[in-house]
Order: sequence, then C-alpha cells, then structure tokens
Amino acid sequence: WNKHPISSSLPSLVLALFFIPCILVVLQVSDFVPESWLHPLWKMAAESMDISVQPTISITPDESLVALMRLLSYGLVFFLIFQFCRNPHRASTVLKWLAIAGAFYALYGLIAYWGNIDIFFWSGKNITISKVSSTFINRNNYAIYAGLGLLCLIALLLTIVEQQTRWRDTPNEGYQRLIETYIYLSWLPLLGIMLIATALISTQSRGGSICSGIAIFILFIIILVRAESKMKLLLPSLGGVCLIFLMAYSISNEPLLKRIEQIELSDSERITVFKLTIDATKDNPLTGFGYGSFNQGFKIYRSEDVQYSYDKTHNTYLENSFEIGIPGAMSLVLTVLSLMIISLRGVIRRRRNWIYPAVGVAATFLVAGHSLIDFSLQIPAIAITYSTIMGLAVAQSYSSS
Repeated sequence: WNKHPISSSLPSLVLALFFIPCILVVLQVSDFVPESWLHPLWKMAAESMDISVQPTISITPDESLVALMRLLSYGLVFFLIFQFCRNPHRASTVLKWLAIAGAFYALYGLIAYWGNIDIFFWSGKNITISKVSSTFINRNNYAIYAGLGLLCLIALLLTIVEQQTRWRDTPNEGYQRLIETYIYLSWLPLLGIMLIATALISTQSRGGSICSGIAIFILFIIILVRAESKMKLLLPSLGGVCLIFLMAYSISNEPLLKRIEQIELSDSERITVFKLTIDATKDNPLTGFGYGSFNQGFKIYRSEDVQYSYDKTHNTYLENSFEIGIPGAMSLVLTVLSLMIISLRGVIRRRRNWIYPAVGVAATFLVAGHSLIDFSLQIPAIAITYSTIMGLAVAQSYSSS
C-alpha cells in the first residue's frame, strides 16, 4: 500500500535457475514440440481405443499443470517474504510467528497423542493415534515441520539473549541481565522448544529425528563460530537448549529407539523403487515423463519385487529427474543450493542479524537431507514454510542499506 520499491538484489542467476524447470513443464504439456519428444503411450492409447488424442511429453498433463502451479506458488511465497523481510523488524516478526506456529502445532499433536483423540475429524476416517503427527497425516512429514520450528525457536531464543546483552555496562551487570532474561523473556521460547522436541521424538520418525538433529547441530556450530566474542553469555543459552532436548528425549525416547533398531520391509523395498526409478529415468533423461506424473508413470516400470503402492519415490531428487528430466531436476537443486550459498555468505559478512541467514543454512540441510529418503519437501505445508524461511534468510543476508 505504501508503494515501497521492489528490491532487485536477488541474483539473476537464481531467477534463471528457478524458471528453467517451469519452462520445461510448459513444454511438457504443449503440443508444439517435435514429434520425437512426445511420449509413445499417447500413440498406443489412440490406436488401442481408436480415439483421437492430443499427445504431449507428459503422460499426465493435468497433473503437470497442478504441480507447476504449486512450484510457482512456492516461488511467489519466497519472493514476497524476501521483499517483506528486508526490514529487520519485519524479519523478527516473521521468525516469531513461525516459532509460535510450530509450538502450537506441537501442542496440538501432543494433546491428541496423549489423549488418544481423533484429530482428523475432517477426513471422515477413524484413525488410531499411536504416534504424534499433529495435523499432518504422515508423521515423517510433521517431523520435518517440527524440525523447522525448532530452528526458528532456537534462533528466537538467542536473538532475545543477544538483544539483552547489548546493554551490558559491567560484567556483573551483564550476567544479572542474562538471568533476568531467562526468567522474564526466555521461558516462552524454552517452553516452545520443550514442546516441539517432545513432539518430534514422539513422531518415532527415524529420518526426521536424525535430519533435525543434524540441522540443529549445524546451527549450533554456526552460532559457536560466529558469536565467539559473546560466547560466555551465549553458552548458558545453548546449554539450556541441550538440557531441554535431554529432558524431551528421556520422556519419549523408547519407541523411537525401538524403531531405529528395526529394519522394516518397506525400508529395503525403497532401494528397489530407487533402482527402478533410475532405470525409468534413463528412458527419458532430458524431457522426463511429466511433472507430477510419478504415480501413473511408475506403474509402467513396477516389478514383482515391489509389494506396496508408491505414489512417491521417497527420494525427491530421483522423482524430479523422473518427472522433468535430469536438467530440470539439477536446475531445481542448484536453485536451492544458490540460496543456501547466499545465506552462508550473509552469515560470514553481516555484523548484525546474521542469525536469520544461519537459520536458512540449517533449514536447507534439514530438508535437503530428508529429501534423500522421503518426500517431505513435496508437501505444500513444508515447502511453503521452507520458502518463507529462505525468503527471510536471503533478505537478511544483505545489508539493510
């Protein structure tokens, strides 16, 4: 409404990398591509059913358009947050609301889990609550959302502590103010961390818990290296976070440990699905089978070794290669990687507000690692949350001036 100028500090290479797969999807659903690019299934369908069809590269053009709409929506969320959070006060507001949302979703999931309440009343199905999944049907997906919430809460806690220690006049006064901060200001973030950590462990998601742990460890390393001059004041904060994790782990670790020790049939079967997906990609390495077409396209290559039904590969990188081809998949990976590099540069160069790009770096490790073994980043709720975090991180990777 105030007609603020649009920031153009985002490198053009990032925009180009993002729009390459978008253009490829448009080609997949169009009819003005060379005939040799069209998928032969369309010709086979026309001959077997004796009907006229409009062949395309994609075997599911409608699903490809829906998938493209989602991808553009994630990009638009990133762009809007990038513009909005150039102001550090707005960046702090967004971080706070991400943390608050994460805490409330965790509380919601824990109440349903401990009270055995059917929270999916809108689905019309009777679901037994045996693990925490909050409003997510899949507990593995919620585990990643919980991990993103933890990163925001840890950053929020350290931001509060850092703001209080800026007013230190003498060492004793600094420690007194730090104690006051814990008592009056930090108890809410610490309570949120306790809630989300307990919910995360209670999901019994092995991949989600491990990836979240790695991301939090990376965030801690960045904090320890970057805030070396204030280490005496920040160490109590990190120690308090670690203590809360130990408390949450002691409350709900037994089911998770049992699942880590188990090797399920679906785990070994996923390797077979990975191999079949790689073999299928070799048939269309450049054009792919169509964005969002894995559910239908994989049925062609399914073997007797696969017992379960798979509408996702459980590996986002392989699925993207299957759907939009290797060049398009590589372009998406490079888009995310370039955003992380910008955030990492912001961590190194910025004197103030470096905690925001630090969250972006840790969040990228979280979703990128889990995408190797699952499809959490293909869930809109997680993709939009991650886009918000990266818009915030990249915006604060540049000086406000």
